Amino acid sequence: MCGLPREFLALSAADQRKVLAERVPLTHKKWDALLAAMVEHLARLHGHEQPAWVDEPERFLDSPWVLSPVPVIRMEALMFAPAAFLQHLPGLAGRGSAHLGSRADRRLADN
Repeated sequence: MCGLPREFLALSAADQRKVLAERVPLTHKKWDALLAAMVEHLARLHGHEQPAWVDEPERFLDSPWVLSPVPVIRMEALMFAPAAFLQHLPGLAGRGSAHLGSRADRRLADN
């Protein structure tokens, strides 16, 4: 994967699956969970199976991580985050939890 291509939407479905399946090496930092959540979300959004590597235990955080220190922004970030991001924050959903759904997922289902 080495940096998800900015032209992801322009890729063929086969190339999208190939890019998503490429396991990102662990950094042993919070970015591991962020990248796994991003790939899981993109896979779900574009109808691809999520790659197995996003479920590695090292790809989950022990507590929520929101960049903003402003309480209202933190709350909104957690309220409106896509399900894949929430699943990588065990304080909110937990590893292996059922699909949480999100506003984006509901919009896609309606179309």
